[in-house]
Amino acid sequence: MKKTVIIILGIAVLLICVGLSGCTETDDLSYVIYDDIEFASWISNSNEKISEAAIDMDDLLTNRSWYALEMYAVSDKDLIDNELKPECLAFNLSYENDELRNEYYEMLNDRSWSSFYVKMGAINMQNNNDSSATDNFHKAGNYTNMAVAHLKNVLDMMRDLTP
Repeated sequence: MKKTVIIILGIAVLLICVGLSGCTETDDLSYVIYDDIEFASWISNSNEKISEAAIDMDDLLTNRSWYALEMYAVSDKDLIDNELKPECLAFNLSYENDELRNEYYEMLNDRSWSSFYVKMGAINMQNNNDSSATDNFHKAGNYTNMAVAHLKNVLDMMRDLTP
């Protein structure tokens, strides 16, 4: 009986060791593949998309096309919130690029808020509420300025990362 218990305990310890062998971590992280180069390319492509939308919205604002401006602002905000922000967070980046991602994500947040206030300003103009529209367009401008500052930081950071 004593021999049987020892054998069972020995087998149990052996099974536990074999089972845990797949759970051990190594200090060698060379197998991790980062998306740093793809992220830099993605920043360029995504920024091109939202820059085109900003130019279109500026033209509509200049031409006082309030209904079209509202539609473009909604479309821009949806693009940023539903596509670009989730994509931004999905990249597996090296430590050096985490701050870059955070700065770009903040730029996207500010652009999203800018589009929201452009939409609200356009709606106010459709309803002949000039005072509220002016306030909303002013807020949109403030968020756009913050987005531009974040984008400048992103470009500076990217320049510092290149060898």
